[in-house]
Amino acid sequence: MTLLTLQFANDKGSILPAGDISDIIPDEEADVAVLEEPEHLTWYHHGKRWKSKFRLVVGVIHTNYLEYVKREKNGWFQAFFLKYVNTWVVSIYCHKVIRLSAATQDYPGSIVCNVHGVNPKFLDTGKKKYEQLQSGNQLFAKGAYYIGKMVWSKGYKELLKLLQDHRKELAGLEVDLYGSGQDSDEVKEAAKKLEVMVRVHPGCDHADPLFHE
Repeated sequence: MTLLTLQFANDKGSILPAGDISDIIPDEEADVAVLEEPEHLTWYHHGKRWKSKFRLVVGVIHTNYLEYVKREKNGWFQAFFLKYVNTWVVSIYCHKVIRLSAATQDYPGSIVCNVHGVNPKFLDTGKKKYEQLQSGNQLFAKGAYYIGKMVWSKGYKELLKLLQDHRKELAGLEVDLYGSGQDSDEVKEAAKKLEVMVRVHPGCDHADPLFHE
């Protein structure tokens, strides 16, 4: 029996596999494999080549890691190198590549399609909002919110700068930030210095009733 272990790599800000998950699946049952974030999953793949193990391997791209590394020291050089590493490992391990968004790194022969669909909770919330609209009620009583892990690389620095640069046009706007992470304290301090009302909260689920207004 093979146990898969995962390790968090501080230098990469990512969870990486430290074992061979493909070895758990019997060869006679290895028909189709769906690899979520295949470039991430295969940076340090220890086992049999995925395309040799499975008849069909579909990679689903979630994240544009190139944008993350561009924010680091020598970021543009790292992004240039990472682009080719990602393209290389994805081509080695995947027959087909699906990108959840056009904002992700492009890959040869890939298509853009939201194969993950929509959480039914969001559809239910939309129906309730529509019912409120039909009744003549105000739909959204609050300002704007931003949700994401509270690390600078998620775009908080750019967001706060935009809010400050456009403070005159945004007079009266109130913004709530929801997220938890290692940069939470720094984000809170930066938000206090703005001339726009910005409140910082711990992370919540996307479908939490807090966001419905």
